[in-house]
Amino acid sequence: MWINQDTMTHTTTSHQNGTSFRMWDQELAPGQTFIYVFDQPGTYEYYCKQHGNMGMEGFIIVTAP
Repeated sequence: MWINQDTMTHTTTSHQNGTSFRMWDQELAPGQTFIYVFDQPGTYEYYCKQHGNMGMEGFIIVTAP
């Protein structure tokens, strides 16, 4: 879950990971929430399209139950 607690709009945008499509690309206005459900284990990288060049990026590690 991503929650935009800032006063400006951001995105949560998945890296393409060698494929031609993105898993998600969601714009979040201030106060908005976005939920993405991962169905496969792995490491998923994401960034903010407006601020990725400023280091606004991260990753999520999904493990098997």
